[in-house]
Amino acid sequence: MLAWIYKHRIRIILNLIAWGLILNASYHNMLRYQPEPGMERAFLWHAALYNLLFISASSINTFWLMPAYFVTRRYRVYFPALLALVVTSTMVVSRYNVWILQHFKDVTDGDLSSIAVSMRGRHMSWSDYYLNVFPAIFLVLLMFSIGFLMQQYFRVRVQQEAIGRQQMASELSLLKSQVNPHFLFNVLNSIYALSLKKSDQTPAVVLQLSDILRYMLYETKQEKVPLAKELEMIENYLDIERIRIEQHQQITLNVVTDSEACVIAPMLLLPFVENTVKHGIDSMSEHAFAHIDIEVKQGVLRFYSRNNFKTGGPERAGGIGLENVRKRLALLYPGKHELDIRNENTIFTVTLNLILN
Repeated sequence: MLAWIYKHRIRIILNLIAWGLILNASYHNMLRYQPEPGMERAFLWHAALYNLLFISASSINTFWLMPAYFVTRRYRVYFPALLALVVTSTMVVSRYNVWILQHFKDVTDGDLSSIAVSMRGRHMSWSDYYLNVFPAIFLVLLMFSIGFLMQQYFRVRVQQEAIGRQQMASELSLLKSQVNPHFLFNVLNSIYALSLKKSDQTPAVVLQLSDILRYMLYETKQEKVPLAKELEMIENYLDIERIRIEQHQQITLNVVTDSEACVIAPMLLLPFVENTVKHGIDSMSEHAFAHIDIEVKQGVLRFYSRNNFKTGGPERAGGIGLENVRKRLALLYPGKHELDIRNENTIFTVTLNLILN
């Protein structure tokens, strides 16, 4: 019983509030009637029982019939059961209403409850009286049924949003797990190229790689990281690439920001930088360039990269890195980003406008 009450606590609370307002209005109506001496307590008891009939009917519908049959789409059972409930309630309320009016002098229907069901005149048949009471019973059940459906709608919506958040978190985790190996693969290739050259700078590059790994292991677990840390990792990556490439190839990074407090999803900008180097610098033996500009003003980040590449090579559709970052942007910054990727002649450009705050 306690488990059932806890499970339906919100519905119970909402019903108690609604019926509390109705009964409060009914109580004020009762105070207008002055019973005969000695009949005060009896009148209050009968008036309370009269209102309890409406409460019972609506409770049977919202706590049993609708959850058991309407929500489960067993309409062939629900609607006949609802009709039977309304008809039975109409007969009981009608008979009891007439009995009260006969046993308490000068009492009116409005003195019993704020739910008016009309009075039975002397020349009104019982069938006509039932037809007058029926709409009142039906409207009460309809009102609480609408309340139940509204609560059901919001409950389902909350569940769907929770499921959506779980799915989004799972997808983001999967995308991030794909980005990290992809990035490491590229960095290790760069270190391997240095080792083949027996470069004296290889130990320094390994140390920079350790800083990058530390960032990936600890910082990327967070939903957002300081933008400064993301930019520092990009600079470390580009330092590694600058050591690896020939002197007649050029990589530039220009960063302008008006705030140190901005945060960003980790590993979000790096795929753009990787693709700029991999598909640009690495595709040409000389005269290659990669220019990267990052600007942050009033909480809006603008990332712009431009590089040339060798014609006749594989078509640049974006690869794993850019495809992942497209999906991450759609999940993390819906409606808060504009991404433009262009491949014109031998120039590849990426422009990203991103609202951080």
